[in-house]
Amino acid sequence: MGRPEFQNSKKSGWLFMTAIICISFSLRAPMTSIGPLAGLMGASLGATNGFIGFISTLPLITFAVCSPMVSWFNVRFGLGKTMMAGLLLIVLGGVIRSYAGIAGLLMGTALVGIGICVGNVLIPSIVKLKFPQQIGIVTGIYITAMAAFASIGAGISYPLAESGLGWERVLLVWSGVAFLAVLSWLPHRSLGEDDRIEEIARKRNRKIGQNHKKKSIWKSPLAWYITLFMGLQSINFYSLTAWIPSILQSWGMEPETTGYMALWFQLIGIPASFLAPVMAAKLKSQKPVALGSGIFCVLGLAMLLYRPSVPFTMLALLLIANGGAASFAWSMAMAGLKADNAEEAASLSGMMQSVGYALAAIGPTLCGVLYDKVHSWNFVIILFIGLAVMMLIVGILASKKEKLFN
Repeated sequence: MGRPEFQNSKKSGWLFMTAIICISFSLRAPMTSIGPLAGLMGASLGATNGFIGFISTLPLITFAVCSPMVSWFNVRFGLGKTMMAGLLLIVLGGVIRSYAGIAGLLMGTALVGIGICVGNVLIPSIVKLKFPQQIGIVTGIYITAMAAFASIGAGISYPLAESGLGWERVLLVWSGVAFLAVLSWLPHRSLGEDDRIEEIARKRNRKIGQNHKKKSIWKSPLAWYITLFMGLQSINFYSLTAWIPSILQSWGMEPETTGYMALWFQLIGIPASFLAPVMAAKLKSQKPVALGSGIFCVLGLAMLLYRPSVPFTMLALLLIANGGAASFAWSMAMAGLKADNAEEAASLSGMMQSVGYALAAIGPTLCGVLYDKVHSWNFVIILFIGLAVMMLIVGILASKKEKLFN
């Protein structure tokens, strides 16, 4: 018969893993479901295309603004309570945006964005705290689950709405998924209380002795390398997600085919989301992952410049999607692997997502403006290639350092 404490520890691990997976289901689908429903929402509410476009971008803006604040709330209230608050905001925001008109759509989407931001920032910290020896595989699992549900949200939202549910009830479905995440997190709502008490004690000791100064994450060169890596990946991914159909249509591809290409781009990178953090945790050097993901992005983008056939386009998008997915997953894993503790992991996660999503929010608009000026998508793709090369360089720099504060 096994030892009781071992059995309890194993059960606790499975409960945490289940909660992390449930939370990951709620961190992308409420966003990716907006695009396919944009036309129905605009027609129903009498909203302009510009307003609906802003609604699509609003979650990225909330990520950029709120990410640095999450680590403060984490220290102040603890991991468990902060995460619970974030999940409840996703549920509440989802209800408000479905049934309160244009103002509700705006306010509800902002609340959903803030709630998702909390989950984005805190999950790497939770993984560091509860799975310090399995950071790679746990990160791979939650990012894969998040990517899979993002694709499901984009793929089934419009058919569900057209089947008679309407866009309001479809958005409410994702609130239901977030409510399941709330239920799964209930047993862990006190997580981090002991750490918060210890942090208060450390602050008191610092006031007495001033022997130990807390280092700012914003002064760590490694934190900046990882942040820039994440940011450059984000600007390319979100820009391509927005413009790939238009780029391919301008080169003569049928609109229906470009829709399939966009879906292919979303789905084909999912395996890399799992493999990249697993490899990062197992390898002694991070350089192969940073180098490989960057090269995939550069090569795939260069292939697009030749205005390829459908099979060639699929190969190019496969390389870009896997390079991008590996880049994102690797940067998320770095928050746990390079930090000394869960608090540092939360601070780094907040920093890189703040900068990363600020760039992501700028990217699609910047690409549209550039195209309007030069009337050539080739120029925009060359810009993407330049950003991918920069990402590769900062990834190599990040791979040379062991910890945030050496």
